[in-house]
Amino acid sequence: MKRIIVQTFADFNKIPDFNELLPKEYEVGGKLKEQGILENLFIKEGMTGAVMVLKDVDETRAKELVATFPLFKYFEKVEYRIVEKEF
Repeated sequence: MKRIIVQTFADFNKIPDFNELLPKEYEVGGKLKEQGILENLFIKEGMTGAVMVLKDVDETRAKELVATFPLFKYFEKVEYRIVEKEF
């Protein structure tokens, strides 16, 4: 089963209004989770970004979806890796 691992890079501690944006961020993530697209979401140690595991989408769609997150404009870099889930 193919998955896309999305790794974002940003210093969340330096984002203005981070605490106001976070509930909106979780709202977007929650909708993707309900749709079965977002499998996992991890915040990196030190609040330096996040790692998401997406399923049932191709890379183009994954990029479109990641751009809908309110914190997207603060990401310094976003990496997409297509992987195959074995078990």
